[in-house]
Amino acid sequence: LKPIDVEIKSILNEKARMEQEKEIEIQKKNDLVTYLAHDLKTPLTSIIGYLNILEESEVPEEIQKEYLERVLDKAYHLEELTDQFFDITRFNLQEIPLNKTEIDGEFFLQQITDELYPLLMPKKLQIELDIIPGFKIYGDGSLLARVLNNLMKNAISYSNENSVIKITGKDDPNAAVITVENDGDIISKEELKLIFEKFYRRDKARGQSSGSGLGLAIAKEIVERHGGTLKAQSTNGHTTFEICLPRT
Repeated sequence: LKPIDVEIKSILNEKARMEQEKEIEIQKKNDLVTYLAHDLKTPLTSIIGYLNILEESEVPEEIQKEYLERVLDKAYHLEELTDQFFDITRFNLQEIPLNKTEIDGEFFLQQITDELYPLLMPKKLQIELDIIPGFKIYGDGSLLARVLNNLMKNAISYSNENSVIKITGKDDPNAAVITVENDGDIISKEELKLIFEKFYRRDKARGQSSGSGLGLAIAKEIVERHGGTLKAQSTNGHTTFEICLPRT
């Protein structure tokens, strides 16, 4: 009977451990919702305040420009926070059905980079696309757009000023491969093991929010739902995220 007792005890301990981990994850999620709800107020209040000043008083043109720049900056921050709320609502992606179609990879990547153009300006960044002719992706366009959006925003946040973010799209024998590479601080080997974990948050990216800690975890989960892989490496001042998506 002794081996059976040991086995039962082991099962109960494992169950208790899993329940504790689940409780910790739920608490982290609840804390994050509270944090984001509080933080949403700040940029919104600033935007309303600046717009009221511009509407109700005669403001010199140079001051108008300064206020509009501040409003735009706060609006970008507000967008970032709402993105993080989106991440939380998509917390359990296993329940979301995939709507797979064949996607024009070149158009798809160009469209996403065009949408992010305003975010490049503060650090004077550029995006360089290197996509093979006829590049195709097979998957759920909406979810894959979320993956690329998260990876590119991550690259923008951690890029050196006046640098180039490189996006490539190429074919492997059985997969479509997309890479996002930026020049910036190296991610240590220890941190590379953690960056795809839910709620893991890196140090703040040069004056920007460090995010919800869900973006990369959700990106990886979406790619894996497609039967693909998402990996990261960081050497010699270059950080590269590589997506491999099967053709079927």
